[in-house]
Amino acid sequence: MDESPNSVPLREYLDVLRRQRALIIGIVIVALVASVVFSLTRQVTYTAVAKVGFNDQSQDLQALGTPAAPAATPEKAAAAQATTITGAEVAERVRAKLRLTTPASELQSKIQAVVEPASNLVDITAEAGTAQLATDLANAFAAESRDLIAQQTSARYTAAARDLQRTAARLGDGADAVTQATYLQQITRLQGLARLARPVDVVEAAERPDSPTSPRPVRNGVLALVLGLVLALVAVFLRQALDRRIRDVADVRGLVDRPVLGTIKGDALGKSPSATGGKEALSDEHLEAFRILRTNVGFQLADARAQVVVVTSPLPEEGKSTVSTFLAHVEAASGRRTLLVDCDLRRPTVASRFGLQAEPGLSDYLQGLAEPEDIIQTVPGGAQGGELVCIAAGRSVPDPAVLLASERFRTFVAEVSAAYDYVVIDTPPLLPVGDTLEIVPHAAAVLLCLRRGQTTRDQAAAAVEVLGRLPDRPTGIVLTDARDEGFAYYAYSHAYAPAGA
Repeated sequence: MDESPNSVPLREYLDVLRRQRALIIGIVIVALVASVVFSLTRQVTYTAVAKVGFNDQSQDLQALGTPAAPAATPEKAAAAQATTITGAEVAERVRAKLRLTTPASELQSKIQAVVEPASNLVDITAEAGTAQLATDLANAFAAESRDLIAQQTSARYTAAARDLQRTAARLGDGADAVTQATYLQQITRLQGLARLARPVDVVEAAERPDSPTSPRPVRNGVLALVLGLVLALVAVFLRQALDRRIRDVADVRGLVDRPVLGTIKGDALGKSPSATGGKEALSDEHLEAFRILRTNVGFQLADARAQVVVVTSPLPEEGKSTVSTFLAHVEAASGRRTLLVDCDLRRPTVASRFGLQAEPGLSDYLQGLAEPEDIIQTVPGGAQGGELVCIAAGRSVPDPAVLLASERFRTFVAEVSAAYDYVVIDTPPLLPVGDTLEIVPHAAAVLLCLRRGQTTRDQAAAAVEVLGRLPDRPTGIVLTDARDEGFAYYAYSHAYAPAGA
């Protein structure tokens, strides 16, 4: 198997098709509906085919006892007379024969004469709204074209015989006997040809068709299905090529040189550890993902003296606040003294998630308007096995970056790092504002949240580039709003759940 960097495993193509199955099914259904509409709106058409053959006229001369070479091959005669078959004169004769009120020009549009390759046969194809009319038209055009061409040929021989008779009459008795006998013989032969000539024969009469040639719902449906699948595949891979959004963990790993420390399902976003503050509590099954994240972050902080974790994202609404909230929650549940700080002074969420007081908070402390004991709040009910302490963002300030760049904030981080075993800081997004740039230098590790189906590859790369310009800190990726497929921890959480759970 080709394992080169440019090779794309078959499973990735299959995964693309699986993810885009709704688009594929939609395009196929549209194609099938279009084929049904096309079939229903098409006029019913029956087709009948008669065959005529052009004969070698030299055989007529031979039948009269005179060897002769053909003036034109039957194939050339068929090609020359094909236009006569569909001509106006034949159409008028057919119209009269079948007693139709349809104009001759319209009858001509229903007939097609095609010379079969390398043969003397001409296929006369007739199309009509009924099977009987199609059959009658094909047979009538064959018969009338045969009769018309025969009459025209006979008329030419008769005219030639009369010309010779007039020439012989002008010679009178003065012509010698041989000349007179020659003229008489030629006149007799031409008159015989006029009676015997059959330049065209109806080789095969048209048979009444059993089914219409148009529309063909089954054929149209199969073609629509094939065409729909082709268009769907083109649309899927074109969309895949143009879609810059992150779709799965493989996209993240191929984009940034940072480890993926966790994947969080979309059901967890916006939830709270407990049903407070109007937020729905998260089930223990979903908490398992955050426990795995906590373990992986612990490896990142193994050598760090102060375990301060900054949680951010490229843009808003990418799950950073949910990740910071539950990471702090599972740390507190493990029995460690844990502090959750809301440093997103522009769009704070910690207070509302836990039903805490929004003020006073961090901004008040940094402005000297509150003391540490004023801003520290404990989550009501605590956390299993430990106590989670929170500091809300506080009152709104015009320029949060100034407060976060102050010496008082530096001192604040140092003090809480010494007072708590684990500090989680929820920060603003990286790309819109510069607040987080003032916070990262005080952290021991950074978690960058990327949301599947929303964060683009360019945004993720830009966020990693911004972090790369800051003091080097261990950085891990958390993929939020991840799909159910491929997350092994869910299978294991069910496998090890207590009986009856």
